[in-house]
Amino acid sequence: MKNEFKTKKQLISESTELCKMLSDLERVDGILDNKGIDLPVLQNILNQTNDAIYLINPVTSKFIDVNEKACVDLGYSREELLKLGVIDIEAVLPNNFLWKEHVKEIRNQDGAIIEGKHKRKDGTVFPVEISVRYIHQENSQYMVAVVRDITERKLAEERLRQSEVRFKNLVEMSSDWVWMVGEDGVYTYVSPKVESLLGYTVEEVLGKRPFDFMPADEAERVSTIFGVIFERRESFACMENTNLHKDGRPVVLETSGVPIFDNDGAFRGYRGIDRDITDRIASEIARKQGDSDLKRKGEELEKLSDELHGLTIEMADIEERERKAFAEMLHDVVGQNLASLNLTWGAIYKDISSLNEGQKAQFDQVNFLIKDTIKFTRSLTQELYQQIPDGLTLQDAVITYGNTCLKKFGIKLSFELEDGINYIPKEIKQFLIRFIRESFQNIMKHASAKRVEVFCSVDGGVINAKVVDDGTGFSPKDVDLTKKKSGIGLMLMRERVRNLSGQLHIDSTPGEGTTLSCTLPL
Repeated sequence: MKNEFKTKKQLISESTELCKMLSDLERVDGILDNKGIDLPVLQNILNQTNDAIYLINPVTSKFIDVNEKACVDLGYSREELLKLGVIDIEAVLPNNFLWKEHVKEIRNQDGAIIEGKHKRKDGTVFPVEISVRYIHQENSQYMVAVVRDITERKLAEERLRQSEVRFKNLVEMSSDWVWMVGEDGVYTYVSPKVESLLGYTVEEVLGKRPFDFMPADEAERVSTIFGVIFERRESFACMENTNLHKDGRPVVLETSGVPIFDNDGAFRGYRGIDRDITDRIASEIARKQGDSDLKRKGEELEKLSDELHGLTIEMADIEERERKAFAEMLHDVVGQNLASLNLTWGAIYKDISSLNEGQKAQFDQVNFLIKDTIKFTRSLTQELYQQIPDGLTLQDAVITYGNTCLKKFGIKLSFELEDGINYIPKEIKQFLIRFIRESFQNIMKHASAKRVEVFCSVDGGVINAKVVDDGTGFSPKDVDLTKKKSGIGLMLMRERVRNLSGQLHIDSTPGEGTTLSCTLPL
């Protein structure tokens, strides 16, 4: 495993162990430098180490001596191992391996550190790291090897390698751009995604700073914000910033990052991701523009609605005036002329006794037509425009219009009016009178009702009025009070209610009658 993948603690531990091994070897050198080998002392030293130690004959490659750790690692007894040599336990040797050449290389280099694989007695193999030295003792030569089982280290390296592969695959498959910057803010790593985002290759971005890819004013803005974050070593998320693609077009990125610290707690830079949100920003701008346009159109529509409301009220007033004018014309012109005709006709024939039977019949017919036309004209005049006297109470109006519109059709009328209803403002009272009158006229024309009930009350500053009939009824969904097809009367009634800040409701079921109600604030 390369040193950059080891933690500081691992490096310190390995350095300590290496120093201990060298110290052991130096003690072996000291013993061998004596006139004779003190085997008991040497054996004691060898058995105290944490690594396997082999004393090797450089000519035959056979083991002269081994410590207990070597026996444990390989699964042999000491006596069994002393019958073997390096070539017997080394699982992997090059095809062109020559022991003499190997010894010569070790002797010339004054030692070496080698990685290999040792084979246990049971045939299993495990990785090892071998530190070997060549030692001269008067006319004798020896090789001393300190062997460490590095199985765990190799497993850790493999896990790290697999983790790096998974990380690389994940990064390269991600739709986001992954990056790292050092303490100086310069990119030390960028994922290939940068090319699809900004059009630059990984090599073109490495060694640059994030602000190098921004317009000048944006670089100044972002560097000011990021400078504070950088100094405080804080994490940050969803920082929007505009960059320039290699082709010159703007690209809006959303940047998030976290600070990097080593095992000593020293700051080493930032790692993070960038996400392209150009389309999202464009959609938000379009939506805001759409909302603005919708609001403007809504305001225009509200203005038009207010104008329509005003025109509707004005139309209602015009209708009232036209009804009054036409009624006055009928009364003043047609009615007066009919009255004069009646008087003149009667004066002409003061004595009908001189007429024969045929003439008498004709006289009676003309006289009947004149009187019937006068009666119809008066009735039409009253129906077209019925003046609402200032002193007329709501009860008087109900009775008057009931007799005018309902009684002649055999419709029974009942009503319930609270006393407080007589003290409401004149404008509201006149509306209620019109509301009742037009309701009666609609019932008379369309409902085929036998009974009508009127209710008016004042409750908590709100006036409630309703007219109920037991006529044919209809489906309310077929009546749109906002459209003319529902009837000019209902539409005008609705607008008058709205003008008084009230509400108009229709509740009806085919065959079960109709309830027309309104609520008005005082």
